[in-house]
Amino acid sequence: MVRRLCVLFLGATFAFAQEGADRKEGDDEGISIDDAPAGPGERTTPFPAREPGKEVGTVVIKSKVYTLAVPADWVLIDEEDSDAELTWEMLLPGSAKRATLKLFRVGGDPRSSPYYQAGWTREDTPGARTEVKLDRCPRLVAFRSVDGSDRVEASFYRSILNNPYAFQLSCAAADFPQAEADMLNAVQSFTADVETWPAIPKEYKRSRHGIWLLARAPDVTAPAEPILKALQEYEQRFLRDHGALAEGDTPIVVLLMASRGAFGTVEEGTATSEFDVVGQAWERRILVVPFPKYDAKQQGWFAYETRQTLWTVKYGDIRPEWIYAGEAFAAKAEEEAGAPLPSVDEELATWASSHRLHRVDELEKLGDTDPAAYYRECLFYVAALRGGKHQERYRAFLDLAGTGDALGAYERHLAPIDQEDLRSSTQDFISKAIKPVKQGKKG
Repeated sequence: MVRRLCVLFLGATFAFAQEGADRKEGDDEGISIDDAPAGPGERTTPFPAREPGKEVGTVVIKSKVYTLAVPADWVLIDEEDSDAELTWEMLLPGSAKRATLKLFRVGGDPRSSPYYQAGWTREDTPGARTEVKLDRCPRLVAFRSVDGSDRVEASFYRSILNNPYAFQLSCAAADFPQAEADMLNAVQSFTADVETWPAIPKEYKRSRHGIWLLARAPDVTAPAEPILKALQEYEQRFLRDHGALAEGDTPIVVLLMASRGAFGTVEEGTATSEFDVVGQAWERRILVVPFPKYDAKQQGWFAYETRQTLWTVKYGDIRPEWIYAGEAFAAKAEEEAGAPLPSVDEELATWASSHRLHRVDELEKLGDTDPAAYYRECLFYVAALRGGKHQERYRAFLDLAGTGDALGAYERHLAPIDQEDLRSSTQDFISKAIKPVKQGKKG
């Protein structure tokens, strides 16, 4: 069993553009001699400025499977970058400074991507100032000084059919306010002729049921009804605990497969799974072997993987990891007990009553040495946060659904709680509120 999900988040990381040093002969093809750049990032005269208050039309660019509407007074010069889907040198109206625009196919969720990128930018570019903005589309704006000139590098995030993209704009700081407004319009115009990601094998038979898209492999003979019923139950439990899901253009895909060994045909490394279910929360996908009859252990893990997926769809992030793990393990415990928290099965309740919890700041190390205890402790911390002394703080933390800022929400609402107070209040919650269930749910 893999203890925790390791995230390979963005498929490409963004460094500040190197101005002029890597330009090749012929890069300025299509620009007259008078307009050609005079040096790194600079032209002899600005490109014509936009008249104040004038409405500017757009030009639709079509390249590969992508379309993008940009202002008619932008000049884009195609360039090559093996890491990017599309790359242009830009001449912005009224500017003598060089700019670039790139489109990357990335990973993760557009809501949390700017926060991940902000952390990496601060690590890789000391002295850079970062700002996350959320109006119209999530984006990271990073400011720095290059050879005495103020520059901006901004990443605008968008997902189409669960294919995550980032537009990276690099320009002079003075040019950014207008360029940002133009980019927001351009990003909203962006389309991609792509299939839902990850791709569903063409031979799988598909059926849509609300937020779920069941896709059955040709060799699956077991009925899908028990799987669909379970998914809908888990969905209702999630809505009870966390409210409505974020809207999206993509259902959660559930691949029905004949055996665990078949998992490897669609995702490398999953064929040796210990259970008949593998969740891929960032991909909004679950791989599962239909169960002919109720098995509390197997279906408990089905509830666990489904809750992780629903959590990621709702909140756009999996941080902090101990809460993500605790919420998922709570769904597993609820399925196995046949009752909602604070009820748990008798064995788990007995373990908790005689176990001294670690502090939250010790959980990561515990996960490396005793994964079973780690999951159980995460569960009881989450149970106490939901129904104990600090439940108002937990509800405030869950407002991250509106911002995607998981770590910021944690620092504002939960991190200020004294670690020992959180540990002792959770221990007290276990002794007073946890209800043992003698017999788990049966089919």
